Amino acid sequence: ESFNGTWIEDRKVKNEVIPVGLRFRVGDTFLECHPAAVKFDQTQSMEGLGDLLAKEAARRLGSAGEPVPIGGSQVILLDDPAQAYYIVAGKVDVFTVTVKDGKPLGARNHFLTLSPGEGFFGVDPQHLLDSGFVATAKGGTQIRRIPRAELRRRAAADPQVATVVAGLIDAWIRGLSARLTRDIFPRPMADVLLARGKDTELEKGKKARAEDSVLWVDVAPDRFVFISMSTLAPAVAGTRFPMTPQTWIELAGESEGTEVLHGCPPRS
Repeated sequence: ESFNGTWIEDRKVKNEVIPVGLRFRVGDTFLECHPAAVKFDQTQSMEGLGDLLAKEAARRLGSAGEPVPIGGSQVILLDDPAQAYYIVAGKVDVFTVTVKDGKPLGARNHFLTLSPGEGFFGVDPQHLLDSGFVATAKGGTQIRRIPRAELRRRAAADPQVATVVAGLIDAWIRGLSARLTRDIFPRPMADVLLARGKDTELEKGKKARAEDSVLWVDVAPDRFVFISMSTLAPAVAGTRFPMTPQTWIELAGESEGTEVLHGCPPRS
């Protein structure tokens, strides 16, 4: 405080909070309070915007399709590849089960657990013979059934929704892959790592796996064996097959020469 004191207009003040924007005088000097400058961090701002857009896209998926009752005796048999499911609230447990005449029978074996914001998908029963997947949940769980065609339409119209849908598919594939190979011991080492956007040559007797994420590769019918168990025989030539760091493929026993695998993003 100066020898003349602090003045607001014609009033001398002491120990008073001066609001922002109000001029005051100390001696012969006029001053004005301003808020502290905040440094704008463009990187953090854009990251925050991305998170906000992703949450909004997920919220829109939470109202897509139609609600499906689940809980107690109400289970969902995942036998329709044209259908996808989005978990709005609660947790979902997926089990393997024997299927006969389109109905699940007998004991269930737990396969994986899914959380809110995750998705799961119908599987063509012709690929599972007499087995299948059923989804169960406790009361209060909220599920939306969304036709795959609607997911494609929404993803094509909105890049943020496309990112969310791609994440749902990747998470589903990673979960299935990890559980499918969990009990395989010893797990074989990969000779070749597949990377997105790169061509990789696979020789007879060598095994290939994805380097660090879900990767899609074109597979010719009957040319590859998946996790040393099943020969891949897609119904349509040029079908892309998902690979993860937990799974591997190798040339089938009757195959000759080498194959070039190209890591691709998923088709819409």
